[in-house]
Amino acid sequence: MPDPRPVRIVVVDDNDHLRVSLSEMLQDMGLVVLGQGANGREAIELVDALDPEVVLMDIRMPVMDGLAAARIIKDHHPFVQVVILSAYDDPSLQHKADEASVAFYLVKGCNPELTRNALLAAAEMHRALRWEGAVPGDEMVGEGHAS
Repeated sequence: MPDPRPVRIVVVDDNDHLRVSLSEMLQDMGLVVLGQGANGREAIELVDALDPEVVLMDIRMPVMDGLAAARIIKDHHPFVQVVILSAYDDPSLQHKADEASVAFYLVKGCNPELTRNALLAAAEMHRALRWEGAVPGDEMVGEGHAS
């Protein structure tokens, strides 16, 4: 049975208009946008403070790029899934994203349903990892388990 809790996301992009538009679109799709940031450093701070399941993040940003931020996020919060949304359909960047343990690499302008499906799949990965990791204080509940 699917988890009924809404997916908790942080959106990070240096383009203010795009970041706000993405956040509004995701909220209209029933996802919860916990916070927004404009660079990789802010992404790390938001993850530390808000405990999202998924970070939707641009790859090229000032201060710290999305790949550097993804590595740090995955080191400190291994269950948090990062989805890159890049303007570049570049196989070498996709390879670097794989090396940074990014869950999905999407290209800006892709179908909004594809973005939604990638975020839902990433959230399911987060929830499965947390379930298997039996994180103390986690409120995951499944058959035969009580919180």
